[in-house]
Amino acid sequence: MRRLRQARNLSTRRLSEELERLGRPIPPTGITRIEKGRRAVDVDDLMTLAVVLKVSPLTLLLPAVSSTVPTEVTAVGSIPSWKAWRWSRAVEPLKEPYSDEELADFHVHAMPKTPDPGPAPWER
Repeated sequence: MRRLRQARNLSTRRLSEELERLGRPIPPTGITRIEKGRRAVDVDDLMTLAVVLKVSPLTLLLPAVSSTVPTEVTAVGSIPSWKAWRWSRAVEPLKEPYSDEELADFHVHAMPKTPDPGPAPWER
């Protein structure tokens, strides 16, 4: 979070003010504690932080790189960050190996059932 906050040129005080404006106050000391891993973040905090920092909530949950860097995933343990990113984006299940049927089942249940809006602007 610190990397993203600094990339947006936000001090902890300014980020705190933006969060308060959106109805989810976290004092500057709370932001510092989050950045140091000393304060828990609930889902509402996560979503509001993502809005203010102009990123996906996944960006706040996962490492800044998709590589072989080990990433701790609750209830699973340490996995490569690329695997965490693929799972979180509903590309593939965490369990390996998986069958074609398990992959199909994952895809059926991992994303909401909505009409496909077509390719994202960057995929066109």
